Amino acid sequence: MSEETPYFALDWSPLEGLEDVTMDEDLQDTLLQLDALGIPLQPQESNIEHEITTVAEIHPPPQAPNSPNEPQQSIETSENLPISVNNDIANDQVPPNQNEAAGAVSKQFDPNSIQMDDEDIQMFIMSNENKNTCKKTMYDIKLVQKFFKMKKEVREIQNIPENELDSLLANFLITVRKQDGTEYEPSSLKGMMSSVDRKLRRHKYGHSISGDNNDFQLTKDTLKTKMKVLKKQGKGNKPNRAQPLTDMEINSLYEKNLLGDSTPEAMLNTLWLNNSVHFGLRGVTEHYELRWGDITLDTASDGMRYLQLNERQTKTRTGENVDDIRDVSPKIYECEGERNPVALYEKFASKRPSGMSNEMDPFYIAKRTIPLTGAENDLWFMRQRLGSKSLASVMKVMKEKGNLDNNKRLTNHSARKYLVQKLKDNNVQDTDIMQISGHKNVQSIRNYSSLNEEKHKEISNVLSNTTGEPPQPLVPVASNLPLTSRTTVSDDFSVGSDNSTICSQTNTSNRIDSMFYGAKLQIQTMNVYMCDRH
Repeated sequence: MSEETPYFALDWSPLEGLEDVTMDEDLQDTLLQLDALGIPLQPQESNIEHEITTVAEIHPPPQAPNSPNEPQQSIETSENLPISVNNDIANDQVPPNQNEAAGAVSKQFDPNSIQMDDEDIQMFIMSNENKNTCKKTMYDIKLVQKFFKMKKEVREIQNIPENELDSLLANFLITVRKQDGTEYEPSSLKGMMSSVDRKLRRHKYGHSISGDNNDFQLTKDTLKTKMKVLKKQGKGNKPNRAQPLTDMEINSLYEKNLLGDSTPEAMLNTLWLNNSVHFGLRGVTEHYELRWGDITLDTASDGMRYLQLNERQTKTRTGENVDDIRDVSPKIYECEGERNPVALYEKFASKRPSGMSNEMDPFYIAKRTIPLTGAENDLWFMRQRLGSKSLASVMKVMKEKGNLDNNKRLTNHSARKYLVQKLKDNNVQDTDIMQISGHKNVQSIRNYSSLNEEKHKEISNVLSNTTGEPPQPLVPVASNLPLTSRTTVSDDFSVGSDNSTICSQTNTSNRIDSMFYGAKLQIQTMNVYMCDRH
């Protein structure tokens, strides 16, 4: 599939049925000013000239000299007859500040767009569509057309009658396979039909595959049946979906200096992670379009500093509905320790080149690849926007360099899933999570989260216990812990450890009288002595 943005050379019918647009306040104020000045909204030069000519024909002026009290000027009409027009009247017809007012009005309209025709307008619409959606639509339509040619059907999709197209699409769903001959996932087939539907809507086809109408009934029934068949084959479990990051993985990336502020790469990675987790920014596009002025540093009433996002266009808030905005602007508050996000932002600002901190400058800029000397050595970044491909591979590169679990699918989307999973695990309400993640409905939050591993182990332990006794928590396998020293438990229950970073779960005998039963201990150096009670 080509990486180039597809271009749809489609035939469009003229725009019809346009209604008057409600005036905004600025336009209304301008019109009121023009009315107060006596300036007509439509050009009247031809009417004035016509009136002057008519007056000259009916009432030829006398040839007497001009009165000194009434300065006059001579105007030649189409009849070559001189007439007299009072300068005061002329000044009333054309106010002195008319040109200024006309100039103010012209600024409200883009002069480059005034002469646009329907084709130009459609090009404007297409150029601002989601590019990933355009690519997928183009690919799916080519695949459908390839099948149609095998069926000796050479007409464009939008030119085929609905009953014939219904039969062709149903046959396509049963027949289509991947290039290696294997079946598509059910969601892929559903996506193909959505692409066909988009093309038909664009051509004002009049029938739709989606919805509860009776259009394309054979195609709908075939799609449902094919999805059931694929489910029987084990398809439809979304094997390629991203998995959320974990606290342990994030800590590991910090320890390996892939996160933090020690290097330009680590700084960019951490800024990306903070913006994804705290602001809920998605994948690539929302990060790539982020501007320096979109994030501001402010101070709360209690003196605590925070970063605040001024949201641009997102996947779920495209700008079509002016009332569809976040109720709460997401914020990142400063915190104690080396992972203070506000301190990281300030350091990033100090490392940017001069002149690259204007409001419309890109937030993410490329790191230097050649070390500099002198004062310039303090600047870690170039006057160049960080490319979309680099942003798209942030998580992939960190996974490879950090030697994270190779069997776990980690993508840029894993950061957003970590956001939702982390808050769900800490019993934050779904409606509160939506304020941070930017989701528009609760169901999306539930789709993002799943049963975490620790909870899953606990449930499995409960289900495996058939003795009626309280289930005993298991001691984690040593290979799963970041052990760098030996932990011992002696006969007198003296517990010692030389590692201050290990969080372990204890499992002791009944002689401890359940004092530490099920507890999680952050072990530094600790000795526990138990004495028998007599």
